[in-house]
Amino acid sequence: MAMLLSRIAAALGAFVPPDQRVDDADVVRVVAGDRMSDLVSESDEKTLIVTNLAGPQLASAAAIMDVPGICLLKARRQDAETEAPAGRDRTFVMVSPYDMYQTCGRLYELLGATDTE
Repeated sequence: MAMLLSRIAAALGAFVPPDQRVDDADVVRVVAGDRMSDLVSESDEKTLIVTNLAGPQLASAAAIMDVPGICLLKARRQDAETEAPAGRDRTFVMVSPYDMYQTCGRLYELLGATDTE
């Protein structure tokens, strides 16, 4: 099942930077992890990345992977170096108030248990 990034953010109670872009994208799958190689190899234009990683490298990698969104974890606020490239590359950034396990569990419930491959 597909869901808009803005609806996912609202359902998670995620922080969304006030200058976040307005256009929205559908997400059909989630890739979670803290190794950049795993995120890069498993992501596509319908994927939400869930990670503890933060920094300008993440925003640059998201642009290369063409993912519509990044969900940072446990109320981690990105610094100006992360936020600026993400906004410039039009990647939706949200910050979940939960840890990896809780965030992924909630996303599983929201998006359903469907396999998109």
